[in-house]
Amino acid sequence: MEIDDLPAGVTKQTTRHPPSRKFLPPYEGDKVEVRFTFSFAGRQLHSTGAETTKFKVGEASVHAVDMAVQHMYKGEHADFTLPTSMLDAEDTCIEGPVSTAKLEVELVACPLREDLFEDGAAVKTILKTSEGRCPRTGDECQVTYRISGEGVAPMTGDSAVYKIGAQPMGQLAKVLDKALLSMKLKEEVHVTCRGDYVRDSKAKDIQISLVLEEIYQVHDVSLGKLDGTVLRKRLKELNGEDRVHDTGRVRLRVLTVTSNGEKVAGPVELSFRAGDGEVCDALEGAVLGMKEGEEAMLRVLDPAACEGLVAEILEAPIMLHLLILSVQKVPQKWDMTFEERLDRAVARKSDASRLFQEKRMRLAAKHYEEMASFFVRPEDFKEQQGEATELRRVAHLNRAACMLQLQEMQKAKDRNR
Repeated sequence: MEIDDLPAGVTKQTTRHPPSRKFLPPYEGDKVEVRFTFSFAGRQLHSTGAETTKFKVGEASVHAVDMAVQHMYKGEHADFTLPTSMLDAEDTCIEGPVSTAKLEVELVACPLREDLFEDGAAVKTILKTSEGRCPRTGDECQVTYRISGEGVAPMTGDSAVYKIGAQPMGQLAKVLDKALLSMKLKEEVHVTCRGDYVRDSKAKDIQISLVLEEIYQVHDVSLGKLDGTVLRKRLKELNGEDRVHDTGRVRLRVLTVTSNGEKVAGPVELSFRAGDGEVCDALEGAVLGMKEGEEAMLRVLDPAACEGLVAEILEAPIMLHLLILSVQKVPQKWDMTFEERLDRAVARKSDASRLFQEKRMRLAAKHYEEMASFFVRPEDFKEQQGEATELRRVAHLNRAACMLQLQEMQKAKDRNR
């Protein structure tokens, strides 16, 4: 039934729009919470006043309310006019020529049900809400699921790792991906979908229970150029605000180092200033943006990115398990005065030049790129516009030189325009 497919003779006017039309109107049998006022011939017959009333759709004390809520979204206010033929017998015993009644309804609460593909093929109902964030395509998620249905073999997974977009479960992955992308961390849902989502299945309906327990975001943290040589997977997420930024001091523990599947070191505790080149490129790139107490796993495909971390010669893939112990808060460019931006850029120019001489091209390129970002609008620096313009020019040219050393010819050309 379409939400606007009202019974004959009924009209609806929305007086306050819902905060979202993402969720479906209630079905018969759903538990809902409403406020309403019902009047006929100028007389109020039923009203909840400021209070709310709860009932199952199909069992309302005023039958017209059952009809109304099935044409409303959560949070919506609406006025309905109804012909007397739809009224309860006791409500029509009023003399007068009035042929319609008025019903004012606010749908306060109802099941949060979403049509995932907007075709009725897969409907998700939220069982437990959350204020967490949603995953993205490519994220690895820890989920618990139960899948059942007539004509399909039951499938279960407890705290299983599922990568969105990888399609590890065939046709059914389309539903799981869509459901997870609309879920929030710690949310629990139930999905009913058509049997044809399982290849060659004769199931009429498939029932899926799904809990999103963790989101393991994967980021490319390769320095200089994002080429997938160093990937960071978050294992433990925190809600704090302070992150590791360039020039901030960070203390971390490398819990384990594995080389081609063999553990070679760990735990190792390190303390350094981010960006100075005191540690290997893999760690320099990985710590940026991490928070105190956060855990992550690094997957490194280029052994050169871990040079100097341990005495052994490492073989790819190299896995590093990191724990951030403490973070020093430092001002970012949007917190700096123009003079402070200039000072930071001059200092990093010197560091980048040293790193270039040491063949640390990736980290040098990162600094030159950051320098250029300080001077997007050199004219804002007024009396120091000339110095800002020159620093930006040098940053672009020197980053191009780094890209040439890294055999990235096109990137060198693009950055030097």
